[in-house]
Amino acid sequence: MQGLDLLPPVGVAEDTVIGHDGWLFLYQGGQRQFDYLTGAAVPTVEAVTNFVDNLKRRRAFCAERGIGHLHVVFPSKPLVKTTHLPAAFRDTVSSPYQRYYAPAVARAALQDEVLYPLDALRDLDATTSSFMRLDTHMTHAGSLAAARMILARLKGGEIPDDAFVRGQSHFWGDLGMRFGGRDLTAPEEVLRLPDPQPAWLDNFGTLTGNEGHVVVQIYPEALSRKRLLIFGDSFVMRCLKFLGVVFREVLFMRSSAIQPDIVRRFAPDMIVTSTAERYLAHVGSDVAPQDHMLDVYGDLSYAPAPEVREGLRAVMSPNLRQRERWIAGLRVKTCASPGCTVPVRGRPACARHDNGVLMPYAADAGCDIRMIRDAPPRAQPKTDHVPTGAASDLRQEIVCIGQRLVALDAEREEVKHELNSLDRGRDTPDSDRRRRIYLERHLPKLVQERRALAARRRILTDYLSGANSKGD
Repeated sequence: MQGLDLLPPVGVAEDTVIGHDGWLFLYQGGQRQFDYLTGAAVPTVEAVTNFVDNLKRRRAFCAERGIGHLHVVFPSKPLVKTTHLPAAFRDTVSSPYQRYYAPAVARAALQDEVLYPLDALRDLDATTSSFMRLDTHMTHAGSLAAARMILARLKGGEIPDDAFVRGQSHFWGDLGMRFGGRDLTAPEEVLRLPDPQPAWLDNFGTLTGNEGHVVVQIYPEALSRKRLLIFGDSFVMRCLKFLGVVFREVLFMRSSAIQPDIVRRFAPDMIVTSTAERYLAHVGSDVAPQDHMLDVYGDLSYAPAPEVREGLRAVMSPNLRQRERWIAGLRVKTCASPGCTVPVRGRPACARHDNGVLMPYAADAGCDIRMIRDAPPRAQPKTDHVPTGAASDLRQEIVCIGQRLVALDAEREEVKHELNSLDRGRDTPDSDRRRRIYLERHLPKLVQERRALAARRRILTDYLSGANSKGD
């Protein structure tokens, strides 16, 4: 581990619990995680009722259509890594799901609809870590274990033991960024599929928050031609590449509810819904879910890359030939990133061999994953927008733009994390409320600047490419 001296003493700082041996845990966040873990806060009767009613509706909805369904509650990191907590918390945390929700699920005879892998993740820790040291999320090993449990419950297939190549990388994590930035890193095991990687398309870079995040993953080498539809959050999203070993097509949508219109259009074989345990603090009803597509309708700042729009249109099309033509067009070619020879599928550059999952905070990622993942629409070359000057000057400007894009991505992540940590309650201090207002106004400006710079870089790149082709 590098930069351990950058961490404060064991305790609480920056809305983070600093545990022993450099282990970090989200403290409260927007969901008041430790209040619910310690029993200082209790879910409302309405939240528990909504949870059970949602399960009933989802089971009936999927049964009518012959679709397998499973709901996954991902345990909170402090419940799995309890021994690394400060002594003040070690004996006071317990599972909100097991305390308040599981009994209601049992009374409704819905145990088969829910997977809560707390014991399995604890058992996994006997051989390898299930959670990252500096991040709120699970390791590759933890995500793989969760994916296997999902497949076992759905009877969807098995992931072979030799499906992945093992390696190691250093990560700075969403919690570690609050202290040492990129100077604070910890080694983690990495599991990656043999090249070529699955095609991975998402719209995250054009969003001002997490809601509305869509991922299309296609893996022609999958063990079946089945389709999996996932509604959930970042925990289940990190299981996508493991589930993709079995399912050729996976569509992920960040949503707490099933979206019936998406189900009808995508026509999945199986559906997984999920939530991180800390989100059980507030559970809404599926009766009036957020409309995933209309949320961004008319938003001029929402402009996903053309390949993302094309991919989503193809997998949602009722025309099977159109879908198969698009999948067949995901030809394998060499990564376009300078000095990278990794074979990629249907995109110009690799996500440093990891599909953008888990890797956004990798210190030695090599490629700038976030630039690859959030590529804005490709601007048409306009030479009248390119200043005159030597080619070397233009290349230097491209380098400077790339550096600024990296800085913007880092700043945007920091703003998002700070927004998530600020309380929205009535008793929120005025200083926090003013800070939230500022951050909510500042975030779209970062997105707008990033989009403009990325478009500028493409114009310059296309201009230079055209000049080179003419022998200039």
